[in-house]
Amino acid sequence: MPGITTVVFDIGRVLVGISALGKQFGRLMRSLAIAPECAFSEFWNRPEAIAHATGRLSPAEFHRLLCKRFGIDLDYRQFAASWCDIFVSVPEMESLFSRVAECRRVGLLSDTDPLHWERLRTFVPALARVEKPTLSFEVGQLKPHPAMYRAAVENAGCPAEECLFIDDLAANILGAERFGMRAILFEGVEKLEAELRKSGILRP
Repeated sequence: MPGITTVVFDIGRVLVGISALGKQFGRLMRSLAIAPECAFSEFWNRPEAIAHATGRLSPAEFHRLLCKRFGIDLDYRQFAASWCDIFVSVPEMESLFSRVAECRRVGLLSDTDPLHWERLRTFVPALARVEKPTLSFEVGQLKPHPAMYRAAVENAGCPAEECLFIDDLAANILGAERFGMRAILFEGVEKLEAELRKSGILRP
């Protein structure tokens, strides 16, 4: 089996934490008549949220649609700030990502939208190490659609079997393996570090 030349990371719930408890995001969800703690199970699967995450709605169109559909009056700047108030820093994971980047090419494969991506680039400066991130709003699909893995492999510039993908959802791991990539289900920083040592990516 060929060696691993590229390690591709999911972002949300892997490189950064995700929380609906941000004050601005909570207020936004309540204005949409959605309890903040239910936002990720209820709102993220709505057609308008999916359209935004797959590039079918621009951020401005997404904002206008939500304001019209839910009868809210929120200017675009306020909306963008509230929408992005979900990320939680995970310094241990950011450190691990940087350590991997010292010895392997690193990639990103994420279901995200333009607003979140703009925020993430400043929230996690280490993401700048990735020359060609694979983002759902640019590909036009969400994981585990094969197009996402195909784009990730093309952006990595190596065969699928030389790519190791790390994600927190079993369905996305299965999709990567079906495409020929190797994959690790993320279950915490310590366990991931142990797996990367076992794989020979990090030194024992």
